[in-house]
Amino acid sequence: VLNSNYKGLSYIKSWDVKIVKADLYSYKLEKTIHILKDHYQIILFDCRPILESSDFQAILNFCDLSILVVRAGFQSSIKIKNALSRLVNMKINSVEAVLSCGNEEYF
Repeated sequence: VLNSNYKGLSYIKSWDVKIVKADLYSYKLEKTIHILKDHYQIILFDCRPILESSDFQAILNFCDLSILVVRAGFQSSIKIKNALSRLVNMKINSVEAVLSCGNEEYF
């Protein structure tokens, strides 16, 4: 765990962590998250895009909230609906969406 330039913000560089897919579904992930919860009030996981990987499913089992970030003009509405549908079908407590790179046309 590394300290950032911002007070109270620490992070783990994902490219330094070698995660085997099997580890995502093992007790090892659960144990690590419980240790982190003892030391941090908020834990954020930046996962690969939902439609590109299923790895997010293992992590979402431990999350209270999921934030779907959508880049305006980049994905079709069908793909966005598919991503939301995957999250809803997993019975996540709360799913929020953020539209990034939008302009006045989108609002």
